[in-house]
Amino acid sequence: QAQGYRLVTLSEAKGLVPVFTGEVRMRIGEREFVLKPLPDGSTVEVAGQALPLACVPLRVGADYLVPAREVGAALGAQVAYDKESEIVSLRVSGRSGEFRLDSLHAEIDGELIELDVPAVLHEGRAMVPVSVLKRFLPIGCKYDGSRHVLSVTILQSAANELMQAVAAPIVAG
Repeated sequence: QAQGYRLVTLSEAKGLVPVFTGEVRMRIGEREFVLKPLPDGSTVEVAGQALPLACVPLRVGADYLVPAREVGAALGAQVAYDKESEIVSLRVSGRSGEFRLDSLHAEIDGELIELDVPAVLHEGRAMVPVSVLKRFLPIGCKYDGSRHVLSVTILQSAANELMQAVAAPIVAG
């Protein structure tokens, strides 16, 4: 690998099957989730800027799973993943959250909550649901199937309210 070689399976070398061919099904308790990768070449844009990603986002029902580190950082969040505990941590604008992989339980600002879609480890990346990111930041999300682009936008009216709420104690004090 240090000399530039890439290790692959015999099937990959012969072009027989790709490593990841499609959807993955997972169960948590009685609930089943179907994780479907967006088409090859799909990209994520945050505030109009394309992000370089090591893996494509996944769709789970009406939600999307995106790489926590790359997308969180593009949104101004500090992101950490602890391999031993399998917990993804997000911190932004004085708010914090911890999400255990393959679980529907999380903690946001010290309050235990139940998630609709779990955070997962996919292709070595901690992936979090966009719906979780919406709990931290005033964002919107839309997938354009014709361009294969998942756009994450910062909602200006909510962003302005957030900035005013942060600035108000400073002005008053």
